[in-house]
Amino acid sequence: MGEKMDYPIEQLVQQLRQKDITRTHFIALLTGLGASATGIATLLSTSEADAATLPPPRTFAHHAVERQNARLHQAHVQRQSRATHEGSAAQGTVSSSRQQHLQAMLEDYADDAVVEDPLFAMPIVGKAAIAQRKLAEMNSMAGATIEIVHRFAHGNQVVAEWIVRGKHEGDFLGFAATGRQIEVHGMTVVTRENGKIMKESLFYDVADLHRQLG
Repeated sequence: MGEKMDYPIEQLVQQLRQKDITRTHFIALLTGLGASATGIATLLSTSEADAATLPPPRTFAHHAVERQNARLHQAHVQRQSRATHEGSAAQGTVSSSRQQHLQAMLEDYADDAVVEDPLFAMPIVGKAAIAQRKLAEMNSMAGATIEIVHRFAHGNQVVAEWIVRGKHEGDFLGFAATGRQIEVHGMTVVTRENGKIMKESLFYDVADLHRQLG
C-alpha cells in the first residue's frame, strides 16, 4: 500500500496491456485517483489485460495544480461546445463565428500538441492537424453536445469521462450522413505543461462508433 504513482495514466494503461500489473492493481490505483466505475471499465475495455495500491497523499502544491488544470479543462470544454454549436453541419462551411470559437479553443494547445485518437493509426500532431480533425467532426454532426459526467485530476493530467451526442448530418471520415442520432461514451486524458495542452489521449469503443455511423 502507499505506492507512489507519478507517471502518466497512459503509462498505467500500457502496463496493463503488457500485463506488467494486474487488473486488481489497475482498478485500485484508478479508484484511489478518483476514477468512476464507468471510467475504469472504459479503460479496461481498451486494454485487453489486467489493475491495487493507493497513491500517496498529494501535497498542497499538487492539489493547487490539479485544481487549476481542472478549471482549465472546464473552460476548454465550454469553448469546444460553443464552436460545435455554431453553424449547420449540413452546410459543410465554417462560419466566422465558429472559426473564432475554434481558434479560441486551439489556443489551449501547445504548438506541437499531440492527440491520440483510436480512429487514427497515427497520432494527430500540431494545431493545424488538430483543427482539421475537430472541424471534420463539427461539420458532420448537428446539435452536438458534450456532457462531462465525471472528472478528476492526477498531477499534470486531467481525466474526463464524457458523452457526446449529435445528429449525423454530414460525411465523416468516409462515412456518409445517415441522419441518425449518435451517442458515444468515452474518456480523455489531458496532459498540460505551463497551462497548455501537450497531449490528449482518447479512449472509446471504435467498433460501436462504426456501427452507429454505418
